[in-house]
Amino acid sequence: MKSGPVNYPSDHEPAMEVPEGGSMCANCEYLADNKKDCKEENFIRWNGSEVIPGKITAYCSDWYKPASVKPLGKEEAKGMTFKDILESERPAAEEHEEEREAG
Repeated sequence: MKSGPVNYPSDHEPAMEVPEGGSMCANCEYLADNKKDCKEENFIRWNGSEVIPGKITAYCSDWYKPASVKPLGKEEAKGMTFKDILESERPAAEEHEEEREAG
């Protein structure tokens, strides 16, 4: 896996208020059962607690994690529904590094 510095725009915030109806805590896998807390460890460290400091329908926290699967190519995804694409299983990109180098 590659590592190194990550550069974000100067106005980037890892969590912020957002317009309702888009990406939001309310539809996030890290929302706790009590619908008030976030279970994502990077958010907790950054925020100082697990408590989401806003309405869960108007707050979002986005933490980058390397993909565990290689994304589908355009041709592979052609004709698939969005749900099918999300549910597709692909081998991790690093598992095929040798194939790419040889290819």
